[in-house]
Amino acid sequence: MKEIDWIDLYETIMCKLYQRKYDKLFERLSKLSERSYKVENIVRNNKHSNQLTKEQRKIIKDYWKKYTSDINFKNFNFYMSHSKEFNPRYISNELFAGYIEDYFNNLKLAPAFEDKNYFELYLNGFKIPKTYIHCVDGTFLNDKYEIINQDAVINILLANIPFVIKETISTSQGDGVKIVEKANLDELTYLINNLKGKNYIFQEKIKQCDLLAQFNNSSVNVIRIFTYMLDNKIYTSNSKFRVGLGDSNVLGENVVNFFIDSNGKLSNDGFDSNGLFYENLLYKMVGHDVIIPNINQIKDLVMKAAQRIPHFKLIGWDIAIDKKYEPVIIEYNITSLAPDFLQLNGIPFFEDNTENVLEKVFVKKREKKIGLKSDQYI
Repeated sequence: MKEIDWIDLYETIMCKLYQRKYDKLFERLSKLSERSYKVENIVRNNKHSNQLTKEQRKIIKDYWKKYTSDINFKNFNFYMSHSKEFNPRYISNELFAGYIEDYFNNLKLAPAFEDKNYFELYLNGFKIPKTYIHCVDGTFLNDKYEIINQDAVINILLANIPFVIKETISTSQGDGVKIVEKANLDELTYLINNLKGKNYIFQEKIKQCDLLAQFNNSSVNVIRIFTYMLDNKIYTSNSKFRVGLGDSNVLGENVVNFFIDSNGKLSNDGFDSNGLFYENLLYKMVGHDVIIPNINQIKDLVMKAAQRIPHFKLIGWDIAIDKKYEPVIIEYNITSLAPDFLQLNGIPFFEDNTENVLEKVFVKKREKKIGLKSDQYI
């Protein structure tokens, strides 16, 4: 009779136990995100009146019953609030957070890939803001990822004012972003010595083209567009143009948005972060029609860039247009994407791919994505 290896048995049992806990963590995070959007949507949806007929509610219920019963009819009122277009294919942020993001993206790997200090490695060869200094876990590196001392940091920054400071981990909505327009040696020394946190990036300040700067020159106004990979093919979503309001240097929640059609033309009506529309906002802000330059080049750019990180098949991109009218990737987002506002123009996010996506997400069996394997530490 073979002798039992009690140490090996103990390690095997404990590895399985902790692996289960690890996998459950991400399931719970998805559900927490889903519930958070549900709460947000209650407030948002209450601002919009009911437009669904009894027949339309039945169509929605019949369409979704194959996939999930987790459907809120009030979300459909929201998507119809401006376009008046009824469509059962609209997908809420709740479903994106609770089910769809986890299908497209390996959330277990997301924290590392969302560290802005490494964007230029993943996106090498694409046009992104020039980096002067990296600060990774308190260690300063130059643009070649070589360790440098504080004196070198200050000298590099003195030579490259103005510059942008961004926290690189666990930020959103413009959190942790500061623009330094002018500073002397003492001021930069104080700034470096009083950084709150250990992960930053110091980059060039993008000078946007005059056409887009006329909306608000104090913020870098961007095109928000999504890519998604389905059956090894990259698709782009509808897109919108995000404009900062007031004197803010960054795009947080205080923004207005304009839809961008397939030719790059902006919608005349704009909408805010609650989905409330403002008629003729474009003309009130700039007084004329606006066509986003090089819209096809922007789509081609993000479709190519998306192929660099196929662990994440659903990506939100922020694209600026610089002084030379060339698109620049400001950043990408792979978690908490909240793309449902793009459906306010009456077009479902996945369009004709909707049934294919929902079949893969809700019906077909799929393998769990690999992140940490607990036994690799034993």
